[in-house]
Amino acid sequence: MDVISGSITLIAAVIQRCALVKKNQQEATALPTRLRRLDVCLKALPDSYVPLPELQSALDSVVKRADAVITTCESPSLFAAAFKASSIAAEFSRVQHDIGAILQELQVYGRVV
Repeated sequence: MDVISGSITLIAAVIQRCALVKKNQQEATALPTRLRRLDVCLKALPDSYVPLPELQSALDSVVKRADAVITTCESPSLFAAAFKASSIAAEFSRVQHDIGAILQELQVYGRVV
């Protein structure tokens, strides 16, 4: 019974990892759209707008991190993608959160100007 129970647990874990890999791949497809939205917001600001150094740093960081997580997610190795699925999902979440915070900051600035 222990062998069967262990096998079922392992199979369930593999299925969960595969579902997470699929979700990560969907996030990797959607993330460039959010980055383009960020670019549109930046272009809509007046030419006189100069971002604060902190905001510019956050923009640079989020673009680099988004590129890195998309590249990691596009790894041809299913084993590597499954092994790193949880950390990739967490990084997608952080990047999405940071993009949202930057968009919110830009929208606030746009209303003030």
